[in-house]
Amino acid sequence: MLGSRPDDRFGLGYFFIKFADTLQSTLAPFVTLHDEHGVEAYYDYAVLGWLRVAADLQYVNPALGDARNAFVAGLRVGIRL
Repeated sequence: MLGSRPDDRFGLGYFFIKFADTLQSTLAPFVTLHDEHGVEAYYDYAVLGWLRVAADLQYVNPALGDARNAFVAGLRVGIRL
């Protein structure tokens, strides 16, 4: 992404989950399912050759009928020995 940081990584993603009509009707007495979708963006920073730190942000429109939309932030540290 940046010429001065060739080992860093960046990504954007979109996901969509459509549950089968049979599954939705089977679970209908217990839970209401809708199609689920969301987006994610992340940046993976190469601190050293063996140490990486990544941050990501997701927006999710959940499948559960009563659940609210959510923003989810995450931070990950990876160590390669």
